Amino acid sequence: MLVMYRLWLVQYLITERLIIHSVQYLICSPSKRSKSAAVRSVDSNMTRHNEVMSNRNKLIHDLWRIREETEEAARTEHRTRVQKVYKLAADLGVSAETTPQLFHGVMHIVESDALMELFFIATPAERCFMMENYSRVNN
Repeated sequence: MLVMYRLWLVQYLITERLIIHSVQYLICSPSKRSKSAAVRSVDSNMTRHNEVMSNRNKLIHDLWRIREETEEAARTEHRTRVQKVYKLAADLGVSAETTPQLFHGVMHIVESDALMELFFIATPAERCFMMENYSRVNN
């Protein structure tokens, strides 16, 4: 990494047409750093760049973590709502074994968040009507 940085620094100094008295001096050990203003400036800029990129990477990592947590919370909430629909249907005596036709309607209801909301606020008679109605839908 250090050798690559030094090679980049030499290329930078050459492309910027800065005078280099001794390229070999730049490539030698880190304790023998050049005191030229150009080298100090590039070193300072690279240090700042590394700090900025490190902060950027931390920020991106945090944003992805927050996004994943939000998505997981939404999936968990959806699973809870689906279980609630199945429980309300079971309270009405609907199951895959006893009433497969009505259970097919329940499976259509859980495909839509709006239908689930309507199912939650409906009376038991309205729920039965919804299950009967959506059991006839062929998708």
